[in-house]
Amino acid sequence: MSRLLHLACLILALLLSSVASADVVILSNGDRITGHIAHKGNTRLEIRTRYAGKIALAWRHVVSVTSDKPLVLQRRSDDSLVRGRLVAALPDAVAVETDIGEVVAIPRDDVAHINPTPEESGRGITYKGRANLAMSANSGNSDTRRVQGEVKFGAAARAYRYTLAAGGEMQQDNDATNTFKWRLGADYDRFTRRDRKRFVYGRTSLEHDRFADIRLRATTGAGYGFQVIETEDIDLSLRLGVDLVFLQRIDDDDEKYPAAGWGVRYNQVLLKDKAEFFHEQEGFVEMGAPSNLSVLSKTGLRFPVVDTLSASAQLNVDYEGEPGDGRKPYDTTLVFGLGYDW
Repeated sequence: MSRLLHLACLILALLLSSVASADVVILSNGDRITGHIAHKGNTRLEIRTRYAGKIALAWRHVVSVTSDKPLVLQRRSDDSLVRGRLVAALPDAVAVETDIGEVVAIPRDDVAHINPTPEESGRGITYKGRANLAMSANSGNSDTRRVQGEVKFGAAARAYRYTLAAGGEMQQDNDATNTFKWRLGADYDRFTRRDRKRFVYGRTSLEHDRFADIRLRATTGAGYGFQVIETEDIDLSLRLGVDLVFLQRIDDDDEKYPAAGWGVRYNQVLLKDKAEFFHEQEGFVEMGAPSNLSVLSKTGLRFPVVDTLSASAQLNVDYEGEPGDGRKPYDTTLVFGLGYDW
């Protein structure tokens, strides 16, 4: 009996210590969320809980935040960083107890980030990458093999960001290749304002599509862009500029011309982080010849599977206003694949 009593006391002590060591967030409706604060972005506070995983809370609904361990807060007014434990504070303020015991009260509206990323703090670079792969094989009356892959790597700092991408597709039917194409691309954006709403950009790409009569198409250009919205849930940017296009045909004559170029990138989180919709489009049209139009787009849904793995359904549509002889203007591909994020 004595041993059972000691064991019960030990378990109770462990439970109480785990509760005491938790960070606490109180919302405007009186709800109390306990866990470990991970990050505050532009509009959301993320807290990891044992009972529901990661929870994203709207910052405007948070009335009190306390933490058991030191965190890093970034002020909106001057970008300064304050490190310490979050303690109880007056309404409309967040209080930080520093290592020397000083308590600094920061107005809630002046809290830009908690545990900011290097990009957010302006003191480093945030790197991200994604690789997608789709494969299929069929044997019997027909022998078909298909491989489609894409790799994208990006880096972002306070003043700039860039993206490198590579993708390709190959399909064989009865040992005859009926699809073979690849594309390499690079984009660089330089923000002109601290609020990251406007930017100048440069971009370049190389692509090959044997069955569209494109031995090699090289484009390079620059222009002006606008970050319409950038939150944890929605990311939309537009760009418009001028490109120079060099096109080597397999069967027809080569081409070289200036073009008006544009780009659209749109991502939106759906179903409370259970899915993501994305749409990317790049295009250019020859100046003085509007029928010579080229558009490349990717539209789809991405679903997290576990940790850094995801599943996706994606529709790729390529359009050539003036295709090679005997070629069709549209080329569409429906892809179901797996992705890895890092």
